[in-house]
Amino acid sequence: MKKAKWIFWLLVIGFIGLVVYQNQGYFLDKQQLGIDVYFQKYQTPVFANGLFILAAFLIGLLLAYIYSLSERFKSGKTIRSLNDAIQGHLEQIALLKREVDAIKAASAPKAEPVREEEESPPMPEASPAMAEASSPMPQEDTAVPEVKENQE
Repeated sequence: MKKAKWIFWLLVIGFIGLVVYQNQGYFLDKQQLGIDVYFQKYQTPVFANGLFILAAFLIGLLLAYIYSLSERFKSGKTIRSLNDAIQGHLEQIALLKREVDAIKAASAPKAEPVREEEESPPMPEASPAMAEASSPMPQEDTAVPEVKENQE
């Protein structure tokens, strides 16, 4: 794309150069501009027509730049205010994310991570009543009457 731009501008400059070259007589012809106001008369020195055309082009370029300055300042101010708003929103998002993480951490049960080991972890020593309850062999309901006795 950059090469296309260069080629385009080279063609434009070449075309302008061609117009000037083929019309050298007109551009090199000397003219004098005059202004006659009611109380004053003014005439410019003798200049080539090409200089008048170049001066008109440069004055137009300067005027276009001056008129666009106000838009540039407004755009810059708008961009700064929008960037400030974005920064504020990003700070708000970060604050809300921290709050959500804190709520999740407070509400989630704190379970220890399960370790996958080849060996089973050692069983803690249990009381005889727990050993009876955890044994794979069915046993008589001796624990139930004990509970009832303790409750009475």
